[in-house]
Amino acid sequence: MTDIIQASFYSESRTPLPAETLRTATPMRHTPFFRRSAFVAAMLMAAMIAFSSGCVSKKVLTPPEQTTVPVADDLLSDAAQAYSGGDYARSERLTKSLLDSDTLTLKERLRVLELFALSAAANNHAHLALDALEQWRAAARLQGEDARTMQPWRQAWRAAVHHMKDSAQAQETAAAVAGDAAAPWTLRIDAALTLARLLIRDEAAQDAAVQLEGIWLQAPDNAVRAELEKRLFADLGRADAAALKQLSDTLTADNTPRFPYAVIALEQARRLAADTATWPQAWQSLAYLRAHAKLASEGLADSILAPLEQQYGRPEQGIALCLPLTGPYSGIGWKVARGAGTAQWQMAQDGMNLSLRIINTDATGWEKELKQLPAGYTLVGGPLRSDIFQTAQRQGLTGNHVFFTFLASLDQGVEGTQAWRFFPAATDQTDALLQFAVSGLGIDSMGVMVPEEAFGRRMRDLFSQQAATQGVGLHHASYNPADVTSWGESVRRFLGAAGAKDALPPDTPFQAVFLPDGWKATEVLIPYFFFYQEDRLVLLGSSLWGRTLAAKNNVDVRNLGLAVFPDAWNPHLESPAARQLAEGMQEAGTGTPDFWSGLGYDFVRFGARLGLKDTADAATVNARIAEAQMMDFSMAPIRWDAGGHASQKLFLFQPSADGAVPLDKDAFASRLKRVRERHNQRLEILRQQKAGN
Repeated sequence: MTDIIQASFYSESRTPLPAETLRTATPMRHTPFFRRSAFVAAMLMAAMIAFSSGCVSKKVLTPPEQTTVPVADDLLSDAAQAYSGGDYARSERLTKSLLDSDTLTLKERLRVLELFALSAAANNHAHLALDALEQWRAAARLQGEDARTMQPWRQAWRAAVHHMKDSAQAQETAAAVAGDAAAPWTLRIDAALTLARLLIRDEAAQDAAVQLEGIWLQAPDNAVRAELEKRLFADLGRADAAALKQLSDTLTADNTPRFPYAVIALEQARRLAADTATWPQAWQSLAYLRAHAKLASEGLADSILAPLEQQYGRPEQGIALCLPLTGPYSGIGWKVARGAGTAQWQMAQDGMNLSLRIINTDATGWEKELKQLPAGYTLVGGPLRSDIFQTAQRQGLTGNHVFFTFLASLDQGVEGTQAWRFFPAATDQTDALLQFAVSGLGIDSMGVMVPEEAFGRRMRDLFSQQAATQGVGLHHASYNPADVTSWGESVRRFLGAAGAKDALPPDTPFQAVFLPDGWKATEVLIPYFFFYQEDRLVLLGSSLWGRTLAAKNNVDVRNLGLAVFPDAWNPHLESPAARQLAEGMQEAGTGTPDFWSGLGYDFVRFGARLGLKDTADAATVNARIAEAQMMDFSMAPIRWDAGGHASQKLFLFQPSADGAVPLDKDAFASRLKRVRERHNQRLEILRQQKAGN
């Protein structure tokens, strides 16, 4: 009985065991009990008659000729046929009757237990099946064998657990065996995969992935790990689209190289490769996994990629970048170009045939150059300026190319339909600050102080809208950016401070203040808060701080212990992409990475994963984005929703003497608590002194 219910990884279908694969029991030619009893009675009667009649002559009594009826053999054959035909109830009934008899040899009993366990499992009598498996295991021990190492036993066990009516109990049973250090590893692998199947059925894919990773880490050697990897990949090949989608949703840039996520990504890429339109995207994923997946089964990715490359060839793709290479923004443009060139070079080492064309948007006729690009240059990164993008729109270039702009915003109705963003938005900054202040520090009242100009008003309105949705009380103030001498008075009025030398600290009605202006203005504003004895405020800055602090040394941080700001670039990030960018630029002698080089590096890698060779509609692009975005970024990761709207989860930093350091949230919260306590103690002393006078 070497085959069994081979349900797909997540299906509950019952595929009966083919009749021809069932073992045929050794003929059991036992004379039925009633025949043996009649024969013995006849012999006794004959002896008694002979004795009573006094006959002394010896006579040989010959028993009547017996006809052997293979009843048990017939029952087992009938049961096997019933099982193969899907009549599990009859198969279960017949095998149970055999087990209830006393006529089976040990070898025969093992075979009947096997079919009974299969039948009971398929008939949703999981507990009967498990009981039979325990009997089977006990009987096998009499022969010095461990039934749990036998393929038929393990198959019957999987079927029994899979058909348990109580899902929680089934999961508990599978988890217990998967974690049983005394169980054979072949069975523990079965149990881990069964548990994953059950969790997926209950829409708990993340839990399934965690359980699989746990059993992989417990494996004693790479041979066992490789077996688990191959078994999972085979099972995923039979998974339906919904199940694979659940598992694919657990993939992140950080976990993709690890098991089981790498195997999930392999199956996802294998299915993408079935469509020639998504072959470039599939190739990117497979090539990445071949180079970076940390699996024990060496060559698993290559075994998938090699035949596909033979069938389709290595994909060719072109990407255009619209950047200023001359003029006032050329420094930024060249940084983006260097990062992009690093990505192109590294992908070429992996076998990717990627062409990169950079168009100088500061030069006359750049639009014509973009129009005349050869076929295959569908994807365009940039531009960096909104007026350049508006020119592209007016000339119809967005209809022939897929633009991923390096802009903080696009007009309503444009993003996700006519063009996309590959750049942090202002809302990403305010989101990061509000999440930290509200969720992390419990702040429920904030101030907003902005320059009296368009930028300040826009940031004030944006912050206020987002804060209001979180129930935060708001207080607004502004200052004249052209009159620095008036800023101190603006801060005093904002705080409600008296201003006199002997005045008590103000009773400020908010706990944090948002200061979106640049670092130069901030250096002037912040000391006024302390001058008016308000040292408790959490100072929330903008990404403009990071641009300046990245190039500064010897920063005066005396008043910045409670200051925090967001940024998309973290020079301390240790992601694989960040390391590879730094190594690539070092090898090429092109300097130290920063946000702009990271932008170019990540965009080219992202664009290669999109795999766009021809013009595509918005729905196609958004579908491609959903897969391509699950990559490792050198900067803060960008994510797009189903409608193609981008958001970036920015890092948080604090100013330091050498520029900026990543925020330690716990240390910050502790510092804030100490500052508030000291402030209250000082206030109490001042009040007592004032009362004494």
